[in-house]
Amino acid sequence: MIAITPHALRDALVTRTRKVIAEMRLPGAVGDDVVRHYDREITVYARDLPVPDKLDGDYFPCIIVSNGGVNQTDFYATFPQRTISIDFFFGIFDPDEDFPGMDDAMGIAEKLYQDLMALPEEGGCTLTTPISYQQIAGSEKNPYFYALLTTKWLAPAMQITSELI
Repeated sequence: MIAITPHALRDALVTRTRKVIAEMRLPGAVGDDVVRHYDREITVYARDLPVPDKLDGDYFPCIIVSNGGVNQTDFYATFPQRTISIDFFFGIFDPDEDFPGMDDAMGIAEKLYQDLMALPEEGGCTLTTPISYQQIAGSEKNPYFYALLTTKWLAPAMQITSELI
């Protein structure tokens, strides 16, 4: 058996996340205009936004699935398991003065959380609990709202052999 890598787990979770949120729609930006009733698909990115230093409402709503910290000792363990950390970063752009964007970010996070808890396995890895949740509120001058789920997965240990694959 070849153990799954952190990147392979992340990619599998990107695919899974896209399926979970496929039917969800949220308000989104069209240029600089945000219409609260405008239906917008949630985009899922692996690793980061296409141009991470350019905050643009056109990227939002979004989910970024990235590899969190990997304890190298755990990652290269040859007995019995190792731990892989995967972060789900939810981003919402919403300049509405009532700040419903935070509720939207929490709603997406909750939907994914429920899916992960219902089926806590992916690619041979098993989700461990607790799952960490954080939220970062926007403001009138900064209408970006974020939520973060940090997950830890137990992965089979790497099998070291002398054979070339």
